[in-house]
Amino acid sequence: IVLDKPGIYCVDYILYDSNSKIIQPQTEGFYFCFSIPPEGTIENKDFAFNITTDTENYISGAEVLITFHIENNTNKDDVVKCKARLPNGEGFTESVSAPAKSKVSFQRNAIADRTGLFAADFYSSGNTFIGHAERGINVFEPSASLKINLDKAQYAEKERVSIFTDIVNNTEAYLDLWVALNIVGPENNEVFYTRRQVYLKG
Repeated sequence: IVLDKPGIYCVDYILYDSNSKIIQPQTEGFYFCFSIPPEGTIENKDFAFNITTDTENYISGAEVLITFHIENNTNKDDVVKCKARLPNGEGFTESVSAPAKSKVSFQRNAIADRTGLFAADFYSSGNTFIGHAERGINVFEPSASLKINLDKAQYAEKERVSIFTDIVNNTEAYLDLWVALNIVGPENNEVFYTRRQVYLKG
């Protein structure tokens, strides 16, 4: 395929058998970003810009740490103005001192509320456009599955019961969960309770 519209693209897939019957319905695959930098940014040897985040995948509502990197390759100190746009359409402007032949950066926090792009245009102290940078993130709703198994189905009085839990992260983002296990007896009385924090990689 040939892409001509910048943005975040999602690749889905459907599996068919040899008789063209669906054996797995449409399933979300992966995301990728396509962007067209404004004219002149690629060939600008005087300045270089980049945007990074602490990760690429986030659970909805998580905090995103955004770092804006500025590299001044000229022999002159400058004050670079950054006009940034967030995936939700909000924006801000920040001016940063960029000494000659040096790299500087500044950070901002945002809330991950949707998949999209952090984008920024950069201007010199003379208000001349000097560069552009983008960073895409994927945002997922939290999803995990839990299976509980016992070492056997029946126990004698005062016999030790072993409980095994298996938690699966169903997203591509890091999950920080609290899991509560509560055992209730025949008379609806609580006989055991525990609560534990679980970290799951995407």
